[in-house]
Amino acid sequence: MTHTTTYPNSPFIKGDGQRPEELTYKPTFMQKLFGRNYKWWYIFKFYFNKSLAYRLNYFAMIGRYLITFCIFALILYLKGGKESLDYYILASIGYYFYVIFNNTSFEMKDGVLFGKYSYHFLLPTNMHLKFYIQSFGMLVLPFIIRFFIFVGIILALKISIIFSFNLLIALILSVCSAVLIGNFWQTIIGSTSFYLPDNKYILMGTDDLVQLLTGSLVPLVGVLSFLQFTPWSWIIHHPMQIYLGKYDFNQTLMVFAGGIAWCVVLYFLAKWIFKMGLKRNEAVGL
Repeated sequence: MTHTTTYPNSPFIKGDGQRPEELTYKPTFMQKLFGRNYKWWYIFKFYFNKSLAYRLNYFAMIGRYLITFCIFALILYLKGGKESLDYYILASIGYYFYVIFNNTSFEMKDGVLFGKYSYHFLLPTNMHLKFYIQSFGMLVLPFIIRFFIFVGIILALKISIIFSFNLLIALILSVCSAVLIGNFWQTIIGSTSFYLPDNKYILMGTDDLVQLLTGSLVPLVGVLSFLQFTPWSWIIHHPMQIYLGKYDFNQTLMVFAGGIAWCVVLYFLAKWIFKMGLKRNEAVGL
């Protein structure tokens, strides 16, 4: 004789043994939108929510850049250089697009210092892309806060912004260069952790130096004109020259061609340096 146990009040099984309609899994809008790439949205959302756990960190994070900005802006103001001050304020906004991905190199530092690479390599995701999206998720809110602070500064100082086709071209070039060149450079400088595991001062020092190299502090002219040929100048300097109307059509095309060339060079350089550094990585215990 076979004994069958039934659960008439179970929410999972109807009398006919079928699952109720309301328990059928229904994908969310974002899951439908991203499909198989939904995991990248989830990674961004996870680290964005994680960054909210310590909200006071935002004040320190934002303050680090605003203190430098205020000191330099005060110097320009006291010298009476209104044009230079206007340039510096607008250029600083563009520089913050680069800053969004600064956490990538620090994550690579922890990968060596705390042996996290063994964990990252086990995940079925592209490690570098995960680092980029993770950094974006953690730093996008500070960027938004800084952006609105600068909008307030622009309105308070009555800085005129010329809305034109040049502005659109400059914005596209600046954002694309900040994302691509910034990411590849973060991989390159982050790979120094294979040789000096606790390299946080190198990372912070290079971040401060890049602010000069991009042309966000001062235009790369005169004695600094040789810096126009470095990849970082495509983040701020060249886009600002396009916006100010100092480049004609042919020069603008050459700027875009140079930006693409630098992206290709830095991409392969980042892959090669990371591969060389990875040979020094030790996974003790595996």
